[in-house]
Amino acid sequence: MTHAGRPAGPVRSSCTRSGADTNHIINLNMIYEQPIQNLPEYFVLSDSRGKYFPPYHRADQYQLIIKSISGLQWNNPWQQELSVKNLIDSTSIKSIISTCAGIIFMVGTNSIRSWSASEIIEDIVIHITQSIRSTYDHLNYISKISYK
Repeated sequence: MTHAGRPAGPVRSSCTRSGADTNHIINLNMIYEQPIQNLPEYFVLSDSRGKYFPPYHRADQYQLIIKSISGLQWNNPWQQELSVKNLIDSTSIKSIISTCAGIIFMVGTNSIRSWSASEIIEDIVIHITQSIRSTYDHLNYISKISYK
């Protein structure tokens, strides 16, 4: 790459700081954007408690993909777009789950309106958790799925 007819390559610059003269060589071919590190991605599926979270969050040690749906319940046969049980089978959620290092569910209070606690726990433990663990081998460890 050239600039004003000059070939790209090492450029010599001198800097004076505190009376000391130092020479630096800058190679223009070496200037590039640092690639994003391969940080583990965790998927957060939340009811309205997560509505103020950004859809993506990057920290030093991990990245979060956050999906917040107001009214989300563990199971809602009348409005399937508000049902975790159905959403985990959707194409868009499957693609996230297939590559994430873990899942955090922030769901609960909306489910109590329609279901008893024992029904909700049975749905979570038997249907949702077992479905995820049997479909995605990388999430087969207890610590990979969390409920808040």
